[in-house]
Amino acid sequence: MSDTSTGTAPTVVGADTMGWDSVFAVTAHKLNQAIVSRNEYPARLSFQQVADPDAFPPVVTELEADFGPWQICKGGSSGLIRFQTPMSNIRGKCTGYQQGEIIDFQVSDFTPLIEIRLELLGLVAGEIASSDKPPAQGTKRQKLVARTTTDTTKEAAVTLKTINWDVVHITPQQPETAALKNGLEPAFRAWFNKHLSEFKHIFTLLDLYDRADTGQWSFLKPHHASYAYVDRGSLDTSLLAMLCMTSDNPPPDQQEVSPFAIPDGAEAGFLLSAKRFFADMMLPMFEKFWKHSSPADFEVDADGLGISLKSGKRIQLENVPKGGKYTPYLTKFTIRLEHDVLRTDSYTETTISPGIVADCHSIHWNTIVLGEGKSGQTLKFIDVKEGSVDHDIKNSETIDEIDHWMGVAGMIGACMLIVIGGFMVLAVGGAILFLLTGLMPLTVYILDRVHHDDSPDIDMMMTNAVAPFEWTDSGDFKLSSAGLSNALQMGGTLE
Repeated sequence: MSDTSTGTAPTVVGADTMGWDSVFAVTAHKLNQAIVSRNEYPARLSFQQVADPDAFPPVVTELEADFGPWQICKGGSSGLIRFQTPMSNIRGKCTGYQQGEIIDFQVSDFTPLIEIRLELLGLVAGEIASSDKPPAQGTKRQKLVARTTTDTTKEAAVTLKTINWDVVHITPQQPETAALKNGLEPAFRAWFNKHLSEFKHIFTLLDLYDRADTGQWSFLKPHHASYAYVDRGSLDTSLLAMLCMTSDNPPPDQQEVSPFAIPDGAEAGFLLSAKRFFADMMLPMFEKFWKHSSPADFEVDADGLGISLKSGKRIQLENVPKGGKYTPYLTKFTIRLEHDVLRTDSYTETTISPGIVADCHSIHWNTIVLGEGKSGQTLKFIDVKEGSVDHDIKNSETIDEIDHWMGVAGMIGACMLIVIGGFMVLAVGGAILFLLTGLMPLTVYILDRVHHDDSPDIDMMMTNAVAPFEWTDSGDFKLSSAGLSNALQMGGTLE
């Protein structure tokens, strides 16, 4: 689980989960393929209304059109998703400029752009979804679909954004195009808001648990979910993400996802928050390998991106036997996730003679990558660069003593570099084993696996990570990259 080799890691820009425990994102291009394949968008538009024949500007009284495939397009953000809704063979009637006049009009084709929101709804009895697998025990299956109702009378279910008016042709008479716009826009707006329920496409199915779970793989079992959309200017990079809570922490207020939730070159990405990694997997390892410590001595940083020794705490470490018997104490410790690198800073104090204390500050830089293990693809803990150590002494009384005791402090510093480095191998190695097996590993198991560099393969973790989700018309999540990126990030394809 630890070596100095290189591995495959995502391109790192910072894929923060924005306070959510896990995120599963898919590109807009992949979603559009499913919409076309399922063919669950409206086929036709048919609109009629009674209007005052003397109404001005013109009012559309009849409107017919044929729809092409609805597709996600550029624009949209957070909870809003923009669709192009191509129409052809548009024809209708509108009031004219003369009293009692009714004008026939036709348009070859154009594409209104609409913005809608989505929502999670439970499957109704007898509803047929794309999945052929039953919901997991203790879950209720939800579907992510277009939201057809609003919470307030001030908000429409559908917002009509733009229409490519340049292709509008009106016959047999030619009222001003601008005037017809005034009639078409409210007609389209009324139809979309009344008939959005005909857009029956299910974007994904999600099995939600009733509450936070405590068993195996509990950190991958969602009990609360939302969604978010990010427009990155291209359908290959824009994404829709499911935002999930697996812990009993309250969900964030924001409905947002990192633009970099999907690694470059992938069509899907799964994120596990740094906070869950540090709190659930790393922190329990501390007392396994520092026998004089307990989880209560440490705290997860407020931003969830690291662990720190609490102020005023001192942890006794194992004795340093070289040149005597010295007992170092850990006085300050931080491990921080800095984008794709775990930086560990440790400060120790060691009394090397009455009144003389050796101070040591060591730094380690490591990361987690996807690599090949004995059983297949696995997560590996590797060095990013060589660790460093600084040392000094306090309370030495003479120049002669400084020369001698600085040498002792240097020896202790070199030992601390090895000790802290070895601890990180075991602690992160244990956290990786937790990730890969879903259970807290026994100390002897960690030692054996780390010693033999024999991590389990990643397949079981990925199976459980994506098991609650089923993106429509998508198959298994085929992993192509894994690593750190302000979260634990996996990227790949949905085959």
